[in-house]
Amino acid sequence: MTPTENSQKIGVDLRFRPNSSAAHWQHIFQAIVAWEPRLRPFEWVELSDPDRVSHPWSEAAATDLYMRCATHTATARIIEADSGPTGAITVRVLKSEAAMLCALPRPAQTLDSYFLSLLDYLQGGSLPALGMMFDLEAKHDAEVIFQGLRGLEQVPPYLFLDSAAVEVLGREKVISAPCKVLDAPGGILLISRPDPWARRIGDELRRARAVEQHLGISTSAPLVLA
Repeated sequence: MTPTENSQKIGVDLRFRPNSSAAHWQHIFQAIVAWEPRLRPFEWVELSDPDRVSHPWSEAAATDLYMRCATHTATARIIEADSGPTGAITVRVLKSEAAMLCALPRPAQTLDSYFLSLLDYLQGGSLPALGMMFDLEAKHDAEVIFQGLRGLEQVPPYLFLDSAAVEVLGREKVISAPCKVLDAPGGILLISRPDPWARRIGDELRRARAVEQHLGISTSAPLVLA
């Protein structure tokens, strides 16, 4: 990769429906780390801590996190990786969903195969309802971090919808979207902007808006899955 590509960061934002099994969340977390070893946990920080004190990752810390997800206990933590400052998983737990945002350097492989390989790891009842991939430093695209199952107001460059989410929108509408449409494990992957680092202007902007209009997703009509 070029020096510019080496400095680029990708965000992979996964939104899961509530599940009361700690083993379920253990499987999800371990599958993500197996998929991308650069996310192997090293320490964690509670985002509500004003001093941002770092704690070493341990079996006890992992068990506590899985139980918080299972009991829908409000949580916001960053699990930092031992691969350096870029790799991290931010876990946010709400009553309506659990979000796991993976921050990583740009991968060497193609982004569609990279995302599909993650879904392969998550098969077996642990797929997200929504999966999104985007340039972590792009102001507009990164706004999806503040959206989710309670209302998705825009279409990120890469958008995975599980089978239930596809049915909410209408399968025919989803598979006829004016972008690259791929069958994925347990759902559909829409790729409206293959290069998420390309500036969102001109054809890139028109393509993004065309997909949003086709799906009927906007700030005034968000996709609600929870």
